[in-house]
Amino acid sequence: MSPFRPLPVVLCLALAACAGGAHPEDAFVAPGKYVLYDCQQLAEAEAKFVQRDVELTRLIARARAGEGGNLVAATVYEPDYYSNLGELKDVRREEADKKCAAKAAAGKPAR
Repeated sequence: MSPFRPLPVVLCLALAACAGGAHPEDAFVAPGKYVLYDCQQLAEAEAKFVQRDVELTRLIARARAGEGGNLVAATVYEPDYYSNLGELKDVRREEADKKCAAKAAAGKPAR
């Protein structure tokens, strides 16, 4: 029996998402994951995903600059990038549903 290799599964999911007309980041997200988060928790999660997005974008660009970099970027970094992007979209959708930006603005003292 061969060991389970997650990379082919991830690539198949990504290809299926692209072929189906869906956004690849949507294939990696469990909808409603952040329903129980309050606005502060959502803001913390968003900051974490934004920071990871910057890091992954930099890594993908650096990988593509090298020999065979497109393959490395596609197999190593892009699944994580799309997963992170999907999580970020889900957090932002939940923030909008809970009107977190309006609550934050209302809670700030006037200067």
